[in-house]
Amino acid sequence: MDIQWGSLSQIQAELLSFKTAIGYGEYDYIHLLSGQDLPLNTQDYIHRFFDSLKKGTNLIGFAQGEFNRQDLALKTNYYHFFIDKYRYPIRYVRGLLNIYRDAMVSLQKRIGLKRRWNMKLYKGCNWVSITPEFARYLVDKEHSILKMFRWVPCADEIYKQTLMMESPYKHTVYSRILDFAGMTRKTDWTRGCPYTWHEYDFQELITSDALFARKFSSNIDKKIIDKISNHILLNGRKEATTDKDTRSLPQS
Repeated sequence: MDIQWGSLSQIQAELLSFKTAIGYGEYDYIHLLSGQDLPLNTQDYIHRFFDSLKKGTNLIGFAQGEFNRQDLALKTNYYHFFIDKYRYPIRYVRGLLNIYRDAMVSLQKRIGLKRRWNMKLYKGCNWVSITPEFARYLVDKEHSILKMFRWVPCADEIYKQTLMMESPYKHTVYSRILDFAGMTRKTDWTRGCPYTWHEYDFQELITSDALFARKFSSNIDKKIIDKISNHILLNGRKEATTDKDTRSLPQS
């Protein structure tokens, strides 16, 4: 599949991933992670966290604040063209397409053309941890989703939140107040878009309450990746030893 940043192909890829996960086996959760994510804790720790949640809880982040409100309005109030060419490799062609796209949005504003939606729209991070039931709900609505968000840039950050709040599962959301924290992801947007973690961030990462963190790059700092991997491996061995010792204790 040819996946272009910000385009409908990202939604298609997500829905295909959900569909594949649903058909692969019986799972309590489907985690959508990027290739630049790392877990911050052992698999057993992560399992215990999700086991502690009320059955059926979905972890989907909802963006807050005026900036996100305005960003959502800009993306959904108007038709955006050539979305799949946001990162076209030929620079001058990309520039011309950006000018044309912005001009078309300006024209729509000038003539008073505004898209109408029959539902309230929401925005948040595209990385989520959802139940197979909600994933199946999304997959079943694939045709409607692709038609609805065809002209919306970065709609992968909109369709899951919007469909969740229109669904019977809206009361299963872990937190509608928190965005990244609500998804147990640690992402730093104050130092980057997002910030790439370094070795000197190690203590901040392993002492956080998050289960996963983004983003990491072996080209920028491979040492932090190795340190976290070794940290998880060491803790995993400790947990395995503790479990073994517990099972070997004599029963009273």
